[in-house]
Amino acid sequence: MQDPTSSIEASHEYSSDDSTDHFSDAASGDDASMYSLDEFSDGESVEGIEIGSDERRSTENECLNEEYLIHPNLSVKEGSLLVFAFILRHRLTNEGVQHLLDLIRLFCPGSKFPGSKFLLHRQLNIKYDSITNHYYCESCKQMLKQENQICPKCSAPNTDKFFITFDVQKSMEIILQQEDVSSNLLQNLKSRNESANSDLSYYEDIFHGQKYRDLTLQPYDFTVTMNNDGVPCFRSSNFSVSPFLLSINELSYPLRRKHTFIAALKEKPSMCAFLPPIVRMLNKFTTE
Repeated sequence: MQDPTSSIEASHEYSSDDSTDHFSDAASGDDASMYSLDEFSDGESVEGIEIGSDERRSTENECLNEEYLIHPNLSVKEGSLLVFAFILRHRLTNEGVQHLLDLIRLFCPGSKFPGSKFLLHRQLNIKYDSITNHYYCESCKQMLKQENQICPKCSAPNTDKFFITFDVQKSMEIILQQEDVSSNLLQNLKSRNESANSDLSYYEDIFHGQKYRDLTLQPYDFTVTMNNDGVPCFRSSNFSVSPFLLSINELSYPLRRKHTFIAALKEKPSMCAFLPPIVRMLNKFTTE
C-alpha cells in the first residue's frame, strides 16, 4: 500500500463515575530498577483468529470465547489493560511485574492471560517506542508543564496529575505492515471505491452507512473510530481506567477487533484536557 492517508471519523464516550484520580498521581522516574517501558516486543500482534469469509459468525464467536478470562464481563485484553494501569500506578519493579503476573496465572489456571512482561505488551497490541506524560491541573484541567509549581490559570498547586499517550503512528505502522491486515484493507478499499456511486440495499458494515459515504475520501484513505469509555477495576470501588482506543473501520470485523489499539490511558477523563494531545497526534499522522 503506497502513501495511504487517513481521515479520522471520531466518536467518544466517557464514564461519569466520580472517583479519586489514583492512576495519574504516580510520579514519573527513570530509576533503572523500576518497570521499564523500553523493553518491549518485536511488534507481533497477539495470536488470534484467522479470517474465514464463509464462517465469519462462528469465527467471531470463537474470538469472543477465547478472550474470556475469569467471567464473561472481563476479557484477557481488558484484564491486561487493568494490570498495565496497576503497574504504572504503583511503579512496580520488573521483578514485581513478574510476580504479579505469576500470581494472576496461579488464580486463573488454564487462562490465556499473559505470563510475562513481553506477552503483556504483546497482548495490548502496541509497541512502546514512545510514551508521553501529559500533566494537567487537578482543579481546572489546564494543561501544565511538569516544572510548573502552580497553575497559571487558577493558581492551584501542581499535584503532578497526568495521563499518558502512546505513539499512534508507530502502532499503526506495525498493524499495517502485517500481510493479512494490508491485503484485507486493500480488498475492502477496492470494494468501497467500486460501490461508491451505487445505491446499496443493505448495510453490512460501518463503511456502508450513509454518513460514512458522505465523507470526501480519496481511494486509499481510511478512517478510524475513536472510543473512550471507563473500565471499572472492581465492583466495590469507583476507580476505573479510561483507555482511548482506535480501530480501523475499513478492516473486516475480526481483524478490526483484533487490532484495536491504545492511543492513550487515563483514569476518569476530562475531555478538555484529554482530547487536544490525541487530536494533534492524529493530525500529525495524517499529514506526514
